[in-house]
Amino acid sequence: YNDSKATNVDATLVALTAFLPTRPIVLLGGRVAEQLEFDDISTGASNDLQRATKLAHDMIAKYGMNERIGAVAYDDDSEIFVGRDYERTRSYSEQTAAEIDAEVRKTVDQAYAHCTQILTEHHEKLQEIAQWLLEHETMSRSQFEACMQALPIPEKQEGLLAGEEKTDGAEED
Repeated sequence: YNDSKATNVDATLVALTAFLPTRPIVLLGGRVAEQLEFDDISTGASNDLQRATKLAHDMIAKYGMNERIGAVAYDDDSEIFVGRDYERTRSYSEQTAAEIDAEVRKTVDQAYAHCTQILTEHHEKLQEIAQWLLEHETMSRSQFEACMQALPIPEKQEGLLAGEEKTDGAEED
């Protein structure tokens, strides 16, 4: 038994449990910004909403990260062939499915409310970022951080997130 491996696993789990609950808030940023700025919702942020909802569902039904539902993995749906189509089956009751759905809805609603609060508190920064994106189409992490720290936004993009590819609007370093 290697204690350093256990420590690394523990650190990874702590990082995930701190990161995952905030991720739906981040994913809903575009949709909330549209609502705040245009008092309307476009289809542009639909993928973000789908991803936030799926993550909330996974946190509750797969990872057991919900007090009401508990630390049980319910997400083991399977498909069976019935006639000409496949049908999904669950190993839990319709009542449990309804409880999971209610908790997913509550989680997404709370994330939406938190995101709304953040963007309302930082409305001036939201305006500045929106204007930058209208002019430049993309913004790197370092440019975003400069904006949030009230520093001049560098024209050259640096500090892309790990695994993030440069887009058409990104300049080479």
